[in-house]
Amino acid sequence: MVYTNAFDWSQGDNLPFNIGNTPDFNNGFTGWYGSAETPYNGCLTDIRIYSRALNGDDVAALYALESNPTTPPSITNQPSDVIAYANSNATFNVAATGNLPMAYQWQFNGTNLLNATNSTLNIVVAKQVNVGQYTVAITNSYGSITSSVANLFMYPYLNRPFVGVDTYWGQTNTLTVGAWGSGNLAYQWYFNGVALDGATNAMLPLGAIQFASAGQYNVVVSSSLGGVTNAPYSVVVNPANVSLGLFAGVIIQGTVGYNYNIQATTDLSNTNSWQTVTNITLASPIQIWSDYSSDVHNPNSPQKFYQVVPGQ
Repeated sequence: MVYTNAFDWSQGDNLPFNIGNTPDFNNGFTGWYGSAETPYNGCLTDIRIYSRALNGDDVAALYALESNPTTPPSITNQPSDVIAYANSNATFNVAATGNLPMAYQWQFNGTNLLNATNSTLNIVVAKQVNVGQYTVAITNSYGSITSSVANLFMYPYLNRPFVGVDTYWGQTNTLTVGAWGSGNLAYQWYFNGVALDGATNAMLPLGAIQFASAGQYNVVVSSSLGGVTNAPYSVVVNPANVSLGLFAGVIIQGTVGYNYNIQATTDLSNTNSWQTVTNITLASPIQIWSDYSSDVHNPNSPQKFYQVVPGQ
């Protein structure tokens, strides 16, 4: 509340004294009489008029009590765009005036953000999902206002770099890279330092790969904000995947078209321990069968004994 000084209402001159700037009607207005509350000159203030005789003249004192202003929020400093590196922090700020208290609510792409209710918005460890448009709505008892849009931009970043391929001759492979960043990301793949024609996507397919395709590959990802280079990694082309194994083998010599059961046991002392592991029909007078479940290189494979009996 603010109280004015008294002045001569009839003459329009300031009185040679000050009634006081506190609403102490018992003391500051001793000797004065009369009171009227009225708007003055269209102003929304509490006007009280008091009068008394002074030096033989009747004068009036205008004592105005200014009401609390009814001011809606007004933004004095709009939030600004932020360009951030991936996994770093980003901060938006807004400044406003108006009647207190004022409430803040930040929005991301038009949706309210949980617990984002201060004049400052902190984004901790920014990710691709945080890239977009931010605004803040400010409200008090007399109105609300929404800020202009502030963007979070992000420099290109390799979140899943290409780290090489170990493959086989004739196989189909696809080299891939994962990237974050604002706007449209551009890709360019290189083979042994030379740009590959048409290799401008996040994936580079290599079909029916040949030995000539073995070498160093890398990719550059760029946007209007800059670029990031994936370090070169090797594509290794092997002739084939070869492994050696030694297996128990049974050679059967008999009559073509006849059926035979092959049985095995791990205990020759137990005549009831023989188990049939397979049966075959001879397609030639001499035929070889191998037990691939028994690898002599594997110390966990038990020692087995085999016999061949007529099939049913």
